[in-house]
Amino acid sequence: LERFKREGKAASLLTHPAVVRILDYGLSKWKQPYLAMEYIEGETLDSVLERINNFPLSEAADLIAQIAEALSQAH
Repeated sequence: LERFKREGKAASLLTHPAVVRILDYGLSKWKQPYLAMEYIEGETLDSVLERINNFPLSEAADLIAQIAEALSQAH
């Protein structure tokens, strides 16, 4: 539970266009941990990868760069 609180606090401080924002975190009245995240309209990466068999290299490189930047900020 303490680790969840630490992770929730750390995640809520991230501000990067490639990272979903954590709006709130804590324990419900039933003592269940929760994260409230912003809603992002659109298609998931998983569904895009399923739909497109041969992902163009230039798009893949751009996507990987965005993921790497987001991970860099998180660490």
